[in-house]
Amino acid sequence: MFHPPVDLLEDPHALPKRLKAPPTKREWLAMVIAFSAIVGMGLQHRYNIYPFQYDLGNYLRGAQGDFTHYYYAYWLLPLFQALSLLPFWIAFIIWNLLNGIGIWLAGRTFKRDVFWLLIGYQALYTFFQGNITGFTAGSLSLFWVFLRRKRWALAGVFLTLVMTKFQTGIPLGLLLWWFAPYPWKEKLRVFIPVLLIALVSLAIYGFWPLQIVQSLRNAPPDAQGNITLWQWIGPWALLLPLMAWLVFYKMPSLRIVAWIASIFLAQPYLQQNDLLLLFLFTPSIFPILGNLGYILALFDFGYLRFLAFLPLLYYLSLFYVRFRTAKQQA
Repeated sequence: MFHPPVDLLEDPHALPKRLKAPPTKREWLAMVIAFSAIVGMGLQHRYNIYPFQYDLGNYLRGAQGDFTHYYYAYWLLPLFQALSLLPFWIAFIIWNLLNGIGIWLAGRTFKRDVFWLLIGYQALYTFFQGNITGFTAGSLSLFWVFLRRKRWALAGVFLTLVMTKFQTGIPLGLLLWWFAPYPWKEKLRVFIPVLLIALVSLAIYGFWPLQIVQSLRNAPPDAQGNITLWQWIGPWALLLPLMAWLVFYKMPSLRIVAWIASIFLAQPYLQQNDLLLLFLFTPSIFPILGNLGYILALFDFGYLRFLAFLPLLYYLSLFYVRFRTAKQQA
């Protein structure tokens, strides 16, 4: 049940075949539910019924020069500038279709149950907020597909998109890059597009990382729904990835997923809907348990922080697998 379900070293030719396979009935049902939810939320904005514009609204305001709540890489601003030309409700539907497609692609790429990924609380919360998590998941999946196929330039482009959201995209992207079974000299070619895109964005927008730091200081993100252990134990949470390195040193397939779990525990801030990215590497029971968010949010939105038990449970379960394996081999 808790053994890592993702074979990251599978035949790379299996990845595009899996993406091209016709959707199953469960996937069709999930897509219909997700699409209906997205359109319904878009119409809610069209007719001014609780017109909540938080995350996507911040992205579009950033595209128009208001960076008060924009905490992401500026190289994605051209996309938001294009969306800002449309009525908000249409931009909302288009952006969330990208989110939904991204979740579907990621589920297919990493052999997850797309049904639970697309209809779960974290996905619907992402759609409602117009958050970037589904887009990040899709970019991560395409990065991995092109990386395994040695399409270095395309892998670099999608790695850049993954890294738009720093606290999840950078560690997840770099971990997958590091784990890919190719010579270092070849893999380093992935970073050529990343550097070029970053340099162009700096030339256009100036030294924008400093602006992001200022935005974080002046208007920090809402900490409700933060699922990291940092909020309770502070920098001691940084011991988690170190422990994963030491305990799983001779078991790289376990080590990488333990590191991935520690990403969601060992940094100062991550919203609970980012669990979607963790679910790409866990058994299906975890996205199912993520639906506890519906219950927690009914009592108080701040209770969503207790969904931190999901990455913690997965992290600890890997230690159980490690020591059980060692006992069997003794």
